[in-house]
Amino acid sequence: MRRLLLALPLVFAPAIACADEAAIEEVRSAWNACTAMVAAAPNDWIGWRRNFDGGYADHFEFHDGGDDAELVLVQTWLIDAIATQTDTSCFRADGSLAFIYSVMTSPNMAEGADGPAINREGRLYFDPAGNLLRVLQSITEGGGEVART
Repeated sequence: MRRLLLALPLVFAPAIACADEAAIEEVRSAWNACTAMVAAAPNDWIGWRRNFDGGYADHFEFHDGGDDAELVLVQTWLIDAIATQTDTSCFRADGSLAFIYSVMTSPNMAEGADGPAINREGRLYFDPAGNLLRVLQSITEGGGEVART
């Protein structure tokens, strides 16, 4: 009996992995629909772009795909004229949050203020009930991964 109990996780693990992968694929599908909608009409948004001078600004762009379509919220902050933080939130047609892509870009100060840009990227996947499915994080420089956190 004990062997059977120990073997049960091995039997059900592939089914759980498939369910998780199916949920991740659903989120990716929503993200693809969100990015396609914004790419088709990049200037069709409501919101604001404010400039506070001295290198500080913020942007708030809400892209509404209409009835039964995805929604996208893009928030951008410019910090001291050298760093930029952008959070892009993708909502399913039913209004539930599917995905957040967050990226902060700044000079790699180890190389000096004029050094190459370094990005801190984060990806958060959510199921339709709002449960966090996956978190991915990385630091990249010049398109290549420097660190995974």
